[in-house]
Amino acid sequence: MEETKDTKNEVKQNLADKESQLNEVENTSETLNKLKQAEPLTKTEKDYEELDNFYCQIQKDYEELGNSYIKVLDENKALKITEILAKECEKFSTWIEDQASNSYGIRFNELTRSEVLALKLSKAIGQGGYGTVFEAVLNGKTVALKVPIKGCEIENREFNQEVEILRRIRHPNLVTLIGACPELYALVYEYLPNGSLEHRLSPTNKESLSWKERIKIAAAICSALVFLHNIKPQPIAHGDLKPSNILFDLNNVCKLTDFGISRVLKHTEDTTTFNHKTNEPKGTSSYEDPDFVASHKLTRRADVYAFGIILLQLVTGQDAIKLRDHVFQKLQTPSDDINLENFQRKPVKMKKRILEKFVDANLVDWPIDEVVKMTSLGLRCSNDARKNRPDLVSEVWIEIESMNGFASDS
Repeated sequence: MEETKDTKNEVKQNLADKESQLNEVENTSETLNKLKQAEPLTKTEKDYEELDNFYCQIQKDYEELGNSYIKVLDENKALKITEILAKECEKFSTWIEDQASNSYGIRFNELTRSEVLALKLSKAIGQGGYGTVFEAVLNGKTVALKVPIKGCEIENREFNQEVEILRRIRHPNLVTLIGACPELYALVYEYLPNGSLEHRLSPTNKESLSWKERIKIAAAICSALVFLHNIKPQPIAHGDLKPSNILFDLNNVCKLTDFGISRVLKHTEDTTTFNHKTNEPKGTSSYEDPDFVASHKLTRRADVYAFGIILLQLVTGQDAIKLRDHVFQKLQTPSDDINLENFQRKPVKMKKRILEKFVDANLVDWPIDEVVKMTSLGLRCSNDARKNRPDLVSEVWIEIESMNGFASDS
């Protein structure tokens, strides 16, 4: 750990040194330009020749320093990514140890048809594209039983493959699959009794989320996506990320659910795609990556798009339909200003007045800088062009965690 700290300090110092050297060379270059353009009354041909040689050397030094600076930047970025993943692994390991004493443990139940039919069902608690979710009791514990809609076409091989993948996934912000019945294509999940993010953001919900809680929710979702997107040997894309699929357990920890269209991804030379064909996107339109809709190729960036829309909802408390356009309109800034650089130049009082036009009215005492940061992040993540969306680990997670750390300290 001490060695990592030393490496980090060394990279930071290198970064600062290179930046300082670049500034010095740039200033020298500007001075030389001014000398070359000055009145030639006092200059000889030799003076000009020396100036040109010096200028060429300075330009060469500048180019070499620039390349060196980029290399150090890359080292700094790589170090940040390593630190992030290491931190997530440590958090995940601690959570796994805690699971040994929870109500379910991490044992997987392979259920027969008769065992599923014998389960005591209380009530229907959800409906999705795959099927209906019922509250049920398994081995004396309350669980969520998902059964397919009548007439739903499911391939046995595909179902078994998906179960084989999901039964091994354990993360504090992902719902745990604790059982399955191949005969009935039924799935048994841990029970999450405290409602959905959709309900908590609803205008009719009187128990509004605080800004601190919203940041923690954003961090939890991002943590789950980082985990899914970096699973070895092949990553997983959720594919249907939306507030109704984000539920809360007894301790108000939010978890991603409904992996109905999630798929294991494989790497190709040009993209990360389905490991098999899909006929059509089955997500929810307002959260669907436009590139996914056009190409039917699911990538991890599709989850980044949906996450961006959810970030905007956490800020505004509004429905997802055309939310991105609505935010840009209220910000009074061009749609290509996704970093909100023009907006940031406005006086604080003016920024607050503009933000009040779309920030959730149920929010009180929200910090202007953090609201701007989350809004900008939401706009960048939900960019229509997949290639222009930020990287989840090296960009999105770093910003979310910085806000989450500040919220935890306050």
